[in-house]
Amino acid sequence: MVKLLTIVVTYNAKQWIDRCFDSILNSTVKSDVFVVDNGSCDGTREYIKSKYGQFVFIESKCNLGFGKANNLGLEYALANDYDYVYLLNQDAWVFENTFENLINIHEANPVFGIISPVQCNSDLSLFDDSFYKCSLDNNIVYKQIFDCSLSEVIETEFVMAAHWLISRECLSKVGGFSPSFPHYGEDNNYIDRVKFHGYKIGICFRERVVHDRAFRPLPISKELYLQYIHCIDDMSNPNKSMPAISRIVCDLLKSALKYKTLQPVVYIGNILRNKSSIIKNRCVSMKGFAFLKVNGGV
Repeated sequence: MVKLLTIVVTYNAKQWIDRCFDSILNSTVKSDVFVVDNGSCDGTREYIKSKYGQFVFIESKCNLGFGKANNLGLEYALANDYDYVYLLNQDAWVFENTFENLINIHEANPVFGIISPVQCNSDLSLFDDSFYKCSLDNNIVYKQIFDCSLSEVIETEFVMAAHWLISRECLSKVGGFSPSFPHYGEDNNYIDRVKFHGYKIGICFRERVVHDRAFRPLPISKELYLQYIHCIDDMSNPNKSMPAISRIVCDLLKSALKYKTLQPVVYIGNILRNKSSIIKNRCVSMKGFAFLKVNGGV
């Protein structure tokens, strides 16, 4: 019997908890559940403890962020010999056959380290906006989604971590999320490392799941922050040569002048201050069990 662990990180998630957690419990494949709460203050923690007491539940006093919180679950999965882990966002849910179908697809295609269903809005009428832009930006991939003559899993460059099935073999080689990323960018870096270790990323186009969030245009401040995260991602990518710090500084200064804000200058200071740890984490990320406290991981 396949051992599956679903990991959910929560933060003020009460509006989604039942749909998210009940979808796991109603699955045709039994999954244990590991929940990390990042300091919710809306009653989420109390609700989980009262209604879902069978789950492994970690209550953090502070917000650990996406990567560090998920790493707790990934460590648990490896220590307890799970065959697969499923990373599931708090505002997302699966259907009865999702786990079963994805596992069957992976068993037939083990070269894929991560596979994801097609992520849709709550009524399945549209693709999740970010999933469409980030995962289906290649027109060939987009067309393949609707070509039922092709294989069940399509290789892609990126897919959001709202729905990730990760094999144990891939997890053992890649490890956990890098601590170089304060918020956002963790999934990009993880996928870079999956590729570094020789695995593919796939979308299972016949499978639909929900990522329940509304599209909102990005304010300039968010765009600048994501540019900063992209710089860290470039520095952390083991598949590419290390970019020149002078180029990164120049690009951020151009943004400061363009938008007439000192925000990018602050990010330059962060990068210069954390350069050595980013480079160290880049080296660590090439090793097995990276960033996880199991089996000698760093």
